[in-house]
Amino acid sequence: MIVSLVYQVARKLLAFPALLLGRDAAKDAELLVLRHENAVLRRQLTRPVRHEPADRLWFAALSSLIPRCRWANAFPVTPATLLAWHRRLIARKWDYSKRRARPGRPLTARVVKALVLRLAKENPRWGCRRIQGELIRLGHPVGSTTVWEILTAAGIDPAPRRGGPTWREFLTAQAESIIACDFLYVDLIDLRRVYALVFLEHDTRRLHIAGVTAHPTGPWAVQQARNLAIELDPVSFGGLRIELCRDTAVVLLTWIAEVADEPLVLEPADRRVEWETNTWSLGTADEDKSSLSVADVVAAFERTAAAIRERIRSLGFSGVATFYVWHDKQAGQLRCSTGSVPPDTLPFRGSYVASDDLGPVVDGFLAESEPGFIAWSDLDDAQGLSEQTETEPEIRPFGVWVSSVGTSH
Repeated sequence: MIVSLVYQVARKLLAFPALLLGRDAAKDAELLVLRHENAVLRRQLTRPVRHEPADRLWFAALSSLIPRCRWANAFPVTPATLLAWHRRLIARKWDYSKRRARPGRPLTARVVKALVLRLAKENPRWGCRRIQGELIRLGHPVGSTTVWEILTAAGIDPAPRRGGPTWREFLTAQAESIIACDFLYVDLIDLRRVYALVFLEHDTRRLHIAGVTAHPTGPWAVQQARNLAIELDPVSFGGLRIELCRDTAVVLLTWIAEVADEPLVLEPADRRVEWETNTWSLGTADEDKSSLSVADVVAAFERTAAAIRERIRSLGFSGVATFYVWHDKQAGQLRCSTGSVPPDTLPFRGSYVASDDLGPVVDGFLAESEPGFIAWSDLDDAQGLSEQTETEPEIRPFGVWVSSVGTSH
């Protein structure tokens, strides 16, 4: 009994290595059969085999168990393709592009868009820059271009006409009764400059030369227009309408009036923002200054100050605010600004003299022929003075016209 049991155990132990060797041979034979079957199937295919992502993952995982020298025989793809699949899997693992914020400029909030449309509809005379200033005051820092894009996308026309005809449509509809006019200048052989007043009919494009003069004035231009109206057919041009092209002198008064409608920011804690938003430069050509008077410019600035005062009152700003105008001699311009400061602490680096008389400031601007110009007759005296003076010349304080526009003084 014991001998038989020992015999059976010994037989099993001796048969175990043979069993292991038989399994390896069977595996090798099975692999050969599968490879041959794979080759037969590939010969029957008419197009390349397309591997799914799961197949690529399986092949890439098994590649670590097989030596690289045997990859060409073991896998149905080249080693370079196998390595590319592996790199793609690693890159996908560490890809966080979906978590990133959207590149580029952030989108405008819906609340801001609704507020822009509401301000435009409730205030038909407000333009893009005026709406931008109101948004900045409400804590929404957006640009005027963004406001324009919102209004354009909503189909809202620019101020002051919203929903009305465009300028091209207006001229097309009224071409038969509109005549435009402008001045053309000609330099003669003796270097004198004369001005020709011309009229253009929008309907027929016919040009009329009304007159030529060396000193054009307003009454002279009006008389030439009356002469033209008499010469034209009273039947065809019974309701004659002449559109005068304004010169830069008239445009200057218009710009002064439009300052009251520009963006206005009153931030006592940030004077730099006030200066950049509320400061405007106004100028005109030297040859047009003769048609301006000190009284007209002073009256225009006084009306602007009154309009800004009413605007600040409607905004509910409770504090000190000053509208001030000065003459920038270096630039040859009139400049104006509004700030939440009293007249004695205006944001100037140099010394200035605050005054309630705007006449001298405007008179200095109109009397100036060219900024930074020194006559040849004064050049020798200036050089001699600079040679005699060892110290730097004293900078005189400049005059500033101030007007209180705040609710408290």
